[in-house]
Amino acid sequence: MNQQKSERMDLSPGVHLNFVENDRYKTNFITFDFVTPLNRRTASYNTVLSRVLTRGCEKYPSQLMLNRALDELYDASLSSDSVKVGEWHALSVSLALLDNAFTFDGQDLSGEGLELLEQVIFHPLLPDGAFCEEYVKGEKKQALLEIES
Repeated sequence: MNQQKSERMDLSPGVHLNFVENDRYKTNFITFDFVTPLNRRTASYNTVLSRVLTRGCEKYPSQLMLNRALDELYDASLSSDSVKVGEWHALSVSLALLDNAFTFDGQDLSGEGLELLEQVIFHPLLPDGAFCEEYVKGEKKQALLEIES
């Protein structure tokens, strides 16, 4: 069939939901993009932030716990990225997961996936009121290694 339908909803000033439905795929891809003006001072912070967010959150404070939660969603995949788009800096957190129609037991993967993304984005791991120092150091090191290569 290959039917595609798209819709854009304004949720609040500066916040939009873009919904694209296509019956060609067996997976859903949910992404949250945060776009800010490009700023030399904050660009590297945004890059590290996008990576730290996907390392753990309040509900799943370790990478192991977060991976177990993803496994429960038919091995969903959580990723993040930070890219320059013209004069803008886009930070994204994304989840790829199986479409609900293809689960064995009717599990609402989309709903559960959105709940997991909500945890990651709105309830980050903040021991002592700041991002986990171990995660920040690790992601800074990884970013520097990528720049060097």
